[in-house]
This record gives sequence, structure tokens and C-alpha cells, in this order.
Amino acid sequence: MRWMDYLLQEWRSRVAESYIDQGDVLLDVGCYDGSFLARVQKKVSYAVGIDIVLPQVLIPAANGQLFVSDITAGLPFSDSCFDVVSLLAVFEHLRKSGEVVRELSRVLRPAGKVVLTVPDSRVDRVLDLLISIGVADGMSLDEHHGYQAKDTPALFENYGFVLQNWRRFQLGLNNLFVFRKL
Repeated sequence: MRWMDYLLQEWRSRVAESYIDQGDVLLDVGCYDGSFLARVQKKVSYAVGIDIVLPQVLIPAANGQLFVSDITAGLPFSDSCFDVVSLLAVFEHLRKSGEVVRELSRVLRPAGKVVLTVPDSRVDRVLDLLISIGVADGMSLDEHHGYQAKDTPALFENYGFVLQNWRRFQLGLNNLFVFRKL
């Protein structure tokens, strides 16, 4: 990752962190290097990060652990064991989004939250420019599968979630969604 990738990751993390409550048990889906877990470790009672692949360099979090797992194949956790699930710049990469939302509902406690960020479809063009001038790597852009952020609320509502917050940030190129499990 280049400096712009880190800047954008830091911005996403700062926005998402405000929705993590003191004492929460957190699942961070698509945790990559564990940086979000390390960022919130003083707020949460326990945290778990999963990613389909973990990088060689991991950022340690004192009260958490990291797993290699494919969320589209189901999660290796019992029912109702997390207070909050975060997916930061991950959801748009998942092909089986309905099955993923159903699985998130399964592992969330009643009234649990999902905090996710999803880029606007215009972000690919902006990242193409940043990559061409060498300031960003724009990891896995080819995996966005044409995902449209505006479709996110209806998808979660179909699986028993209610939208609590939706706001744009990063100059309108990113979306933050917060859903509560009914």
C-alpha cells in the first residue's frame, strides 16, 4: 500500500470507530493487517478479525485474534456472539452479498450493529488516476463487481436490519452505513 491508501484507510477507520461502543465484542470482516482491531482495542472487550488472506506483516492487538476465513463460505463462530461487525471497504468485493448479510445476522446479538463502508461507483475512476500518478495502489479494484452503494439499505432490510445511519464522506466518494439487527 502507498501513502494515499493508508490515508484513505485511516479516514475510513476514524469514521467507523465512532460507532464502536465501549466494551463491545467486535468482528472485523476483511481485517487485512489488523490495523482497525489495533485502533479500537482500548474500546472493545474482545475483537476478532477475519480475512480471506492475511498479509505477512500484522499489527498486533492485545485483546483480539486474526483468522483466515472466507465469509462467503460461512463464519466459524457460534450464533449471537458479537455486538458489532465491521466491514470497511470489503462489502463491494463480495459476490454472495445476500448470504453474507444472513451470516452477519446469525453471529450478531439481538440489537447488534453492522458498520460498513462502501465506495461510490465513481471511486474507481478516481483511484485509476491516483494509481497512474503513483500515489495509491487501489487494492483489488477489479473485484468491485459493479456494486452500487445505493442498493445496500434494501439488501440489509431484507435480512431483518434497520438502517440507523447513512452518510457520505471522503469527498462524497465513500459511504458509511450503520445497520441495527432487529
